[in-house]
Amino acid sequence: MLLGGWAVLWTFTESDTGKAFIRGLTTHEPAHWAQVVGAGLREKLVGGAEAAAPEGDEPGEEAKCQFGAIIVAEATKSFLQADVSELKQVGITKTRFREAFEARNEFYQACVQTPDLRAIGFEDAPRFPIDRAGFSRLQVVLPPKEDDEDEPWLTGIAILKVTSPNWDREDRQRQWKGKDGKGRERYFRIDDEHFWSLVKAAQLNIHIIDTIKVQWAFHGKADNPKNIRVLKVLEFNDEVLSGPLDDNALSAIFGRYAKTSDGQGSLFDD
Repeated sequence: MLLGGWAVLWTFTESDTGKAFIRGLTTHEPAHWAQVVGAGLREKLVGGAEAAAPEGDEPGEEAKCQFGAIIVAEATKSFLQADVSELKQVGITKTRFREAFEARNEFYQACVQTPDLRAIGFEDAPRFPIDRAGFSRLQVVLPPKEDDEDEPWLTGIAILKVTSPNWDREDRQRQWKGKDGKGRERYFRIDDEHFWSLVKAAQLNIHIIDTIKVQWAFHGKADNPKNIRVLKVLEFNDEVLSGPLDDNALSAIFGRYAKTSDGQGSLFDD
């Protein structure tokens, strides 16, 4: 298994695609990391470690393991820090690598939920380039999973305190962020055409922290919703904007759906 994994990794890093992939993620060619591993092994040998130098051109088992480990570590560090546009240039898209982006979202969500954590970094040196604003910026909107297509939608009414709006409707990378009645963060997108027409006409009374009452739909469970879509913004800072969609409209959009109880408390009761 180890030799098979090494063969696949080595073949990939020696290909034009692999070289571009590694260079795009780590800013260095695979040969650079091979030299780093070789230098480390030489230092170990000079330092008196009990190891025999590999014979011929074939790297030894330790070199193979270290090369694979350093490639994975450097690629992971770059993936956690890079913007979506940068990753897309080397073929890392949210559709092809959905689980990786989902894990990255969970990592930064954990950072958000740690109030004392002001910034993070991924190098040995004490440098912390990603501040708390970056924790939200590096979370991305994910496409639905294939099996989500068959999962019924749940709909309901909720009241949210908007802590991080996104007034650029064309920006599909960053979602709106708010807190529900129990202070739990919710990420969502707004699909309400009437709401966006009011935004464009600058007819909303915007506060530092806006309170919105919405009709939304989501997958998952009421206490752990995912793929949240705001169908209608019913109220914005206590100003009534529109009424909710009726059953006919919901059926036309989703086909199969189920309603949750209205009201913030019942919608998110554990």
